[in-house]
Amino acid sequence: IILFPCRILPQKRPFFMLDIAWRVHQQIPEIVFVVAGDGGQLQELRQEVAARKMDTFVFCIGQIDDMRACYRDSVLTLICSLKEGLSLTAYESLSMGVPVVSSDVGGQRDLIGEDVGALIPLRQKEWEDFDKREFDQKERDEYVEQIVRILKDPILYQKLSDNCRDK
Repeated sequence: IILFPCRILPQKRPFFMLDIAWRVHQQIPEIVFVVAGDGGQLQELRQEVAARKMDTFVFCIGQIDDMRACYRDSVLTLICSLKEGLSLTAYESLSMGVPVVSSDVGGQRDLIGEDVGALIPLRQKEWEDFDKREFDQKERDEYVEQIVRILKDPILYQKLSDNCRDK
């Protein structure tokens, strides 16, 4: 399970997550994505998952009051936001030993690095189109590459997971 925990709003780029999920699933067919959160775009996201026929590997579970089980059952947390301060979800994920692949925005760099996951340079200009639905292929490919790299290397994964809890 790759966890996508957030408010389902344009700033969090849930439709970009779908592009990433599609390509990761092509390389790791047994992977599933769990979207945990609520927000103004949740219903539209659910419709898009169904329209793209991704409902066998992308599950939108809505708002969860106690996220511990979500992190416990996940192998990775994905954060692909346009803006963040320092995401609470990054702290929560690391505390549960779950590596994070995140956009390099706000204060994410203060917590997330190659020792606990990966940071991906943001290539979308927020002021150009906040709710953009077509995304930079290079940025998408970098997310996919890092996710697959981490998940296909059990030794690397274990090292990152151990580092998460320590950090």
